[in-house]
Amino acid sequence: MTKSAKRFAYVLIILGTLGAIYSVHQYVLSLQGTSFWNELQIMICLVIMCTICRSLPIYINPNYALDVSILSIVAAVLVHGPYAAVVVSLISTLFSFSFDDDTHALHHLYNTSILKSAFNSANLVMAILLPGMLIVALGFEPGQLVFPHVLLSMVIFTLFTFLVNLFNLQTLFILNGATTLEESKSSAMGLIPNVLAAMPLGLFTAVLFMQENGYWMAVVMLLPLLLARHAWKLYLDSQVQYMRLIDAFISSMEAKDKYTEGHSIRVSEYSVMIASGLGLNPNQIETIKIAAMLHDIGKIGIADSILQKPSRLTDEEYAVIKTHPQIGVNIVSRVGLPQEVIEIIRHHHERYDGTGYPDGLPHLAVSLGAQILSVADSYDAMTSARTYRREMPQQVAFEQMIEGKGTQFNPKLVDVLIHELSKQTKLEEKAA
Repeated sequence: MTKSAKRFAYVLIILGTLGAIYSVHQYVLSLQGTSFWNELQIMICLVIMCTICRSLPIYINPNYALDVSILSIVAAVLVHGPYAAVVVSLISTLFSFSFDDDTHALHHLYNTSILKSAFNSANLVMAILLPGMLIVALGFEPGQLVFPHVLLSMVIFTLFTFLVNLFNLQTLFILNGATTLEESKSSAMGLIPNVLAAMPLGLFTAVLFMQENGYWMAVVMLLPLLLARHAWKLYLDSQVQYMRLIDAFISSMEAKDKYTEGHSIRVSEYSVMIASGLGLNPNQIETIKIAAMLHDIGKIGIADSILQKPSRLTDEEYAVIKTHPQIGVNIVSRVGLPQEVIEIIRHHHERYDGTGYPDGLPHLAVSLGAQILSVADSYDAMTSARTYRREMPQQVAFEQMIEGKGTQFNPKLVDVLIHELSKQTKLEEKAA
């Protein structure tokens, strides 16, 4: 862990520890005048629900996992307030565990490093306490589930809990070099709708807790939730297999053609850079990213004598090379890739003026994704070394790209790429 990441972790641990002490103190004070036995049963049920849900996380990526424990936390906040919810979270930490499908190992508080456990606990405390105190300050009274006012409190709490949790985790990962700001934004935008959509279940759980002995019914309600969690995990597992298939394609391609080693990844990065600069939505960016990673897959079907020729190609050999988009389409069409990805792969060598290949289409008939890929692919080709020439300096490549505006390339996309790369270069120089 980097020094800056450690400093951030220590600061959060201190704040979380203070928040935990304050929450326990306030919760104990709130017990005065209540039925101990009734309160104990409610807390036991909330802890059971939270523990089970936290023990069955779904990993979105190696750095981030989701579980439905937020439902029990939302119920605790709505019924008893944020301090009780913090106590539920802290107690459930003592009993929660998760199973690693890859290593077949159990992970829990007692075999995790002290720093990691302390950070995770502090993060949860702050993610519950701050939004909980916010809705109380805005007028919410725990136990008063008055519609429709409770809906606003629930949405505010849920949204800010998610954002505080995500901010703390992603800040740590960014400081540690494990992710980027753009990837963090993409994660947040993709997950927020799913988190908010699940929140009515948290409210329903709270309503059950308000009924006489309804908290035991709330525990029973975990069964359909766990079935939904299983279906979600199956979907995410299919997405993992999908990405592994793409990785296998790329590995096969790089084994065939030494030049493509790293080329597809760089083109993918440039394509995402352009798409992000244009303000495209995450789904569009993901489609373009996948197409960029696979755009040269058709070169698997080209003879080694042509692909690895140390000198310039003849006209006949170049004609063979020009068949690789169609070969690529033939390959990826058989594995269920989206039609948008297939179309981008087919047309990434079309030109803005309609003189490209394989179909000679004018730019109005070519998707934006294919035009983005064309710019990214050409820039990487210019700035990469070949056996018969050295790589171009960035500024020379910029000049070549500018000359191709309106003929080979979409002018706007060239401007966006140059702007984004220049901005990146300035940041790197500043950091150095």
